[in-house]
Amino acid sequence: MQNINYTSLYADNADFKRYVDRYCVKHRISVSEALQHYLVQMAGRMYKEQADGRKG
Repeated sequence: MQNINYTSLYADNADFKRYVDRYCVKHRISVSEALQHYLVQMAGRMYKEQADGRKG
């Protein structure tokens, strides 16, 4: 399992950013807090795999 930099993924991936922003509003937390949550990290992994699949 590779380490993912969720902060840079948030900056680079519009779909993941939209997901995190909605998550923050729903749970009333900051982006930095959200990026530490397991659910957000699993979603980030999925978005990263999708983006990598499109490139390769």
